[in-house]
Amino acid sequence: MIARYYQLLKEFVQIQSISTNDEYIPEIKKTSKWLKKIFEENKMDVKIIDWYWNPIIIAEYIHDDKLPTVTIYWNYDIVSAYKKDWRKEDPFSLYIWKENIYWRGVADNKWQILIHMLAIFELIKEKNIWYNIRFLIEWEKITWSKDTKRFIIENKENLKSDFILLSDWNLVNQHWWIWVSTRWDIELQLTIKTSDNNINLWYFWWIVPNAIHELSKLTSKLYWANTQINIPYFYYQVQTPVFDTILRNKKIEFNKEEIQKHLWIKEIFKEKTFDYISQIWLRPTIQITSIHSGSQNQLENITIQNIATANINFKTVIRQNSDNIIKSFQQRTLANLPKYVEHYIYINRKSEPVQINKDNKYFSKAEWFLQEIFHNEPIQLNLGVNIPILDTIISNITDNIIIIPLSNYDSNTNCSNENIEIKLVEKWFLFTLNFLSKQLQLF
Repeated sequence: MIARYYQLLKEFVQIQSISTNDEYIPEIKKTSKWLKKIFEENKMDVKIIDWYWNPIIIAEYIHDDKLPTVTIYWNYDIVSAYKKDWRKEDPFSLYIWKENIYWRGVADNKWQILIHMLAIFELIKEKNIWYNIRFLIEWEKITWSKDTKRFIIENKENLKSDFILLSDWNLVNQHWWIWVSTRWDIELQLTIKTSDNNINLWYFWWIVPNAIHELSKLTSKLYWANTQINIPYFYYQVQTPVFDTILRNKKIEFNKEEIQKHLWIKEIFKEKTFDYISQIWLRPTIQITSIHSGSQNQLENITIQNIATANINFKTVIRQNSDNIIKSFQQRTLANLPKYVEHYIYINRKSEPVQINKDNKYFSKAEWFLQEIFHNEPIQLNLGVNIPILDTIISNITDNIIIIPLSNYDSNTNCSNENIEIKLVEKWFLFTLNFLSKQLQLF
């Protein structure tokens, strides 16, 4: 099974299913057809739903109406990659270096798909599977899963399940954990305008407003010196971690030098009263992800820009009110801009926080198997991000959700040199085989 896994993985990663660039739509379609072929070869009923624009794959093995049904959700879309950013070889050609496998899509999300596919194929072959199986695989998670959400809402009766199994994100300091909540996720675009047109640099550069300068001054005022956010009432209703949570986080705490080594960075920021894990998973933040103005045209280099734009990402926590935060941000922006500057705020997307229902037998069963296979107690963790489609799944398919990470904590998801540790492959095969098998039903 392991040999077959690596053979299929090599084929899978060579297909450049990049969802953020329309030039790769043929590769997206190629990926869906490749997955359909593998499912059909292993006696599963497969459909490619392509009338929602996004090719959605539904693969089913329904063998006993009396047994519970699990829907396994994943995405196969990836982001672009360039050879110059990678240490070795081609990012779309699987290669091994030291104890890790490198390629684009390793952590998000191709290797997870194949692990569960091959484990389930083996259980079907041995007639040792306890559940009815449904795969729901899509390609637009990175672009917010809009069409897949619509598909789920319009076909919810046919997708009803007893629980959802989903693997996403990375281990925390190589410690096994299971999701119990996610955050609000707000992405907005702030654009400022200082004049109706660009102005010649050589004649007027010392007397006219510059949009890039004004935007830089504005964004620098978002933070206090202690890294806290400088927006009124931003921390209103944010809970201080309880003592038990702090003790739990101490079990998996990083040290500063270790983070710097693995991320190749020179400094780490956190509030003085919090450990690194609590800062990452329990504290809200605002991050500027890009600032841009002008173009690559050489003529633009001799002009003072009249328009500049910043993309800003808010990660808030349970109990915070996203609408109030956006309103406070708008008021703070207006208060800090000179009268000669116009501004526009556009909300790109906003997702709700999700509280996972822990009071179900499938959640308890997953925790038990994680502990048995990895020989330590899995940590229940509040995740610092959100999965776009999660609230739609809860509303329309089931609220029994199991989300566990498969990738090593330094897998560098969606960035250069994305990788997995080879030793994790066998462990996660073992988890899937045990969790879904007929012989090991403890609940």
